[in-house]
Amino acid sequence: MVGKQGEAITRRDRGRPLALAALVLMLGCVSLGTEERRLVLVNAEATADALERARNYAAAENVSKLRHEAKARFPSLSDDDLAGIALGWQMLDTGPERQVFVVVSFVPKGGTVSAKDIADYLGKRVQADLDGRRESGLK
Repeated sequence: MVGKQGEAITRRDRGRPLALAALVLMLGCVSLGTEERRLVLVNAEATADALERARNYAAAENVSKLRHEAKARFPSLSDDDLAGIALGWQMLDTGPERQVFVVVSFVPKGGTVSAKDIADYLGKRVQADLDGRRESGLK
């Protein structure tokens, strides 16, 4: 289970998502805007190494570079839209296995862009960076 940014959810916390889902269903008529997230798996031999890579990658410097690349790829993005691009990390703990992810979030401020397309693009860029498949200067 995935928790708040930078936290792991253990098996004993599983009741919380059900309560949250019930609340969301009750508030279903309230528009909270569009948010797209992509979870990009960090491959590493040890969990500690994966955590360090994810934390380092989620640095403000990389967010700035991704925003610049998004603007070049999607020129219609406004400065407010670009401010809706964020990076974080999460760890999924299912007992014997732990997986670490870089979280790519995009919350557009305007209604003129496809949040899904932009989040897909950013997720692929982050995956390529983490896999060492591109030379962008991102850490």
